[in-house]
Amino acid sequence: MGGIQSASAHAVLVSSTPADGSRVDSSPKQVVLTFDENIQLVPGTARVLSSTGTRADAGGAHLTAAGTGITIPLHPNLPRGSYTVTWRVVSADTHIVAGSIAFGVRQPASEQARAAAPPSSPDVVAQTAQGFAYAGVILCFGIPALTLTLWRRRRHAQTLRTLTRVGWLALLTATVVDFALQGPRAAAAGWAGVLRLTDAGQTVASVYGVALICRAALLVAIALLATVVRRRRWTPIVAAVLAVGVLITIGVGGHAGTGGDVVVALLAATVHLAAMAVWIGGLLVLLIGVLPGFIADTENLARLRRWSQVAFISVVALILSGEYQAWRQIQPLPSLWSTPYGITLLVKLALVAAALVFALLAQRALHARVQPASRETHPETGSEAPAQPGLARRIRRSVVAEAVIVTAVVVVTTVLTALPPASGTYGPPTSRTAALGSDSRLVVDVDPTQRGPQQITITPERDDGTPEHVQSIAATLSSEQNGVSAIAVRLRRDGNLWRSVNTVVPLAGTWTITFDVSVDQASGYATQVAYQVW
Repeated sequence: MGGIQSASAHAVLVSSTPADGSRVDSSPKQVVLTFDENIQLVPGTARVLSSTGTRADAGGAHLTAAGTGITIPLHPNLPRGSYTVTWRVVSADTHIVAGSIAFGVRQPASEQARAAAPPSSPDVVAQTAQGFAYAGVILCFGIPALTLTLWRRRRHAQTLRTLTRVGWLALLTATVVDFALQGPRAAAAGWAGVLRLTDAGQTVASVYGVALICRAALLVAIALLATVVRRRRWTPIVAAVLAVGVLITIGVGGHAGTGGDVVVALLAATVHLAAMAVWIGGLLVLLIGVLPGFIADTENLARLRRWSQVAFISVVALILSGEYQAWRQIQPLPSLWSTPYGITLLVKLALVAAALVFALLAQRALHARVQPASRETHPETGSEAPAQPGLARRIRRSVVAEAVIVTAVVVVTTVLTALPPASGTYGPPTSRTAALGSDSRLVVDVDPTQRGPQQITITPERDDGTPEHVQSIAATLSSEQNGVSAIAVRLRRDGNLWRSVNTVVPLAGTWTITFDVSVDQASGYATQVAYQVW
C-alpha cells in the first residue's frame, strides 16, 4: 500500500514523518503529516492501523502550531509490521480531503507476507515447549488430583510420584524456554539473539512475559509446598490454588489472551486445561497404578464408578469450554472446513469422539451384571470379590486405547495453538461487477478477502466479454462501518488488466472500492463496488 492520493486538488500532503513507504528501525513516537496549506482536522479521523487491524495510535491527534500539519501520537514499542495512516481534513477552501500513507517498523512498508513464513528452528522449539507444558500439566496436576481423591492408596506409588516430578520439570523447562525465545523470535534474531538476550527487556515488560515469570514463581512455590511444608491439612487447597494460577498463565499465552471477552475466554481456557489434566491424568493413574493386579472387589468397583462420574464431568467441561473457544475463533462457520485451524479442530474433535467411544465400552464393562458364581478374597482389603478375570482385561484394553487417543489429542492441541485462528485467516476470493456506462463493466476480483494484504484485479470489458480499452483507472478504498475515509490503492497496468500493488485492508467489515475510469480524453466514469472483508 502506498501512494498519497487526495480526494481533490486542494490541500496536498507534501511530507510525512515517517515518510510514505519507508522503513524505520525503531518504533516512532508519533506520525507527523505536513500539508501545503492550513487545514482543519476532522475529529476522530486520523488513525494509525496495523496490518492486523489493531489501533497503533494513542489518540489525541492534533494540529501542529503552524496549522498546516497533523501530529498523531503512537503507542510505545510498536511491534515489527506494516502500518497504515489514514486521515480526513478540511482544506482552506472548505473541501474535504482524505488520504493515507504506509510505513514499516523493522520491515519494509510493502513487506506483507500473504502466506505464513516457514517456521524457524526457534519457532519449532518454542512450539515443542508448549507441548511439554501441556504434558506437564497432565502429569504434575492431573495425577495428584486423582491419587489424592479417588485412589489414595496409590499416592505413594513410586512410578506415579516420579511422573509427577517429571511433569513439574517439564512445565518449568517449557516456561524458561518460552521466555528465552520470546524476544529473539519477535525480532527474527535466531539463536544468536537468544545468546544476546535480544529484546529481553521487552519480554519482561509484556503481558505474556509477566505471565511467564508468574508461572515460574508459582511452580517454585508448588515445589516448596511439596518438599518443605508437606502433610498439612491446608496443603492440598493451597496447591490447587497455585495450580489454577499456572493454568491461567498458560491461557494468557494462547488464543484466549487476545480478542474480546478476554476474562471469560481465560476462564474457559483454564477450565479446559483443568478438565484435560483430570481426564488424561486419571487414565494414567488407572493404567499405571490401578489396573495392574486389579481385582474387581466391591470397593474397587465403587471407585471405578466414581472415576467414571469424574471423567464424565471432565469431558462435559472440555466440550463446553471448547465450544466457547471455538465460537471465538471459528467465524464465520465456513471457516471450520476451509482453514487450517478449522480442519485441525475437526481432527481434534474426531479424536475426542473416538476416545469417548472406548470410554463408553469400559463403562459398559464396568456396569455389567456381576455373576456371583465364584468369589475370591481381595489381598489388600480382605473383602470378598466376584472372580471376574475378564472384566479387568476388558477395562484395561479400553483404557489403553483411550489413553493412546487422548495423547494424540494433546499433540493436535499443541499444533492448534500454533495456528492463527480461523477468523483471522478465512477470506475466500470474490468477484464483483461494476457498471461502466451502458454497455461496459469492470470485473473486480479480490483475493483473499481476509483483512490484511489483498490482491485486487480489475478487468475492463464489454457486456459481451470482449476487452474494453480504457486510458487510466484510479481507485480508493473506504469503509463507513469502520470510519475509514480513504485508503489509496496503487494500480499497475498489465495488458488489459489492472492489478493493485501492496494493498492492505486493515479491518474486517464492509468495504467499498471507488473507481475513477478515463475511457478517453473526453469521457470518463465514476463507479464503485462493495465487498465483505472477514
